[in-house]
Amino acid sequence: MQIRLFFLRILAVSLISVSPLLIWGFWRYSQPQTLTLADAFSGINHTSVPRSVPQVNLYDFITDWITQDMTSVSADDLRGKILVAGFIFTRCTDTCSLQVLKFKEIEDWMDDGVKHKTQFLLFSIDPEYDTPERLKQYGLPFESPAPQWTFLAGSLKQLRKLTDILSFAVIKNGDQISHPTMIGLFDTQGQLKEQIWGNPKPEVVNQKIKELLAQEPL
Repeated sequence: MQIRLFFLRILAVSLISVSPLLIWGFWRYSQPQTLTLADAFSGINHTSVPRSVPQVNLYDFITDWITQDMTSVSADDLRGKILVAGFIFTRCTDTCSLQVLKFKEIEDWMDDGVKHKTQFLLFSIDPEYDTPERLKQYGLPFESPAPQWTFLAGSLKQLRKLTDILSFAVIKNGDQISHPTMIGLFDTQGQLKEQIWGNPKPEVVNQKIKELLAQEPL
């Protein structure tokens, strides 16, 4: 009888000692789970995530965008070149600069023949702030005034059409804009061939560009 009472006391003490942990665990489990954009993209190698490539021809969306030199862009300006496209905004303090530097690394891996057949396009996702003049000033520290570099400013409507068709999420909260990093590769007829998410190696992207050029008819 005494042994039974002894074990009952031990059980009671154990339950009392762990009850706060059990209560906390139940409360934590019952709370709604939220996922921030940073959580969603942290630790994920987006280049390895299989995604279907949407049927997109960039020529259908390029009209009326204005370059950093206050000129318009047409399909005729781009036809015959591989297009390497991405999204940035000039008030960005981190990922956008890395995106431009990634494009520069890709360019550095190119020989002159490939470079002259490639056009880098960087679309602003902050149309209310990013004027062509601001985009031009933004590009200067990256030494990107060459003809194969184009920064583009457009309207909010134009931006939404392009980001929607590319499934590129843009979340704006005041001056803060959250977005993933993506490189879109388009063939010489403006057709989207691949979307590369995350931080790919420049030599890998360069090889994909060479493969696209090799597929073009002579």
